[in-house]
Amino acid sequence: KPSLVTADSKFKDVLDFVAANFCNDISSSELSRRFGYDEAYFCRRFKSVTGLTPMNYIQILRLETAKEKIKSGNFKISEISALCGFKDSSYFTRCFKKRYGMTPAEYTKVKNL
Repeated sequence: KPSLVTADSKFKDVLDFVAANFCNDISSSELSRRFGYDEAYFCRRFKSVTGLTPMNYIQILRLETAKEKIKSGNFKISEISALCGFKDSSYFTRCFKKRYGMTPAEYTKVKNL
């Protein structure tokens, strides 16, 4: 039976991997396989550690990164969408608006206020 410390350090590896790869195409099933968990258990464990499902967690990382890229002013919205791991820029726009209450284009206009 693994100790809690071992389990926590193993899960830290999961979170480190997600932080380094969230812009890539990753799924809960891929993550659970990579780290040797049953997928259902992995998703429960992930939610108990982070308070979010793996895909919600990844989406928030992507959106926070997108917001920073918009603030930088160096990229077009479509580029940001792709760079942050969204395959579809209209889906990215919907997710952004749901999280921040405005579209990426609207955010671009108000970010300097």
